[in-house]
Amino acid sequence: MAATPPRPRRSPSSARPRGKGHRGPDGIERFWDENIARVRKFRFRVSDSFANGPACANVVTITATLDGGTTMTIDCLTVYTVDDDGLITSFRAHWEPDRVMATLTSP
Repeated sequence: MAATPPRPRRSPSSARPRGKGHRGPDGIERFWDENIARVRKFRFRVSDSFANGPACANVVTITATLDGGTTMTIDCLTVYTVDDDGLITSFRAHWEPDRVMATLTSP
């Protein structure tokens, strides 16, 4: 076994409402720069969690505060899987953009 090269891990991708997700380091970096880096503060509330072997599904509410004080709330279901080393091999978030836009508040 020691001579066997490590099993390649899939590049995680985050789900997009329409599209094929963000894949590989460049795609994830682009997603971060375009979406996450603009948020000043996150508040995560996990209201329920379902673990099943290497996968876990979470019922989550995320409140995001942008630099100007605008807030939005994302109700979503997140699903991730891990490998034998506990490293994430996939992550998906299922949410509805129209519901998020309806929660926008200005300071």
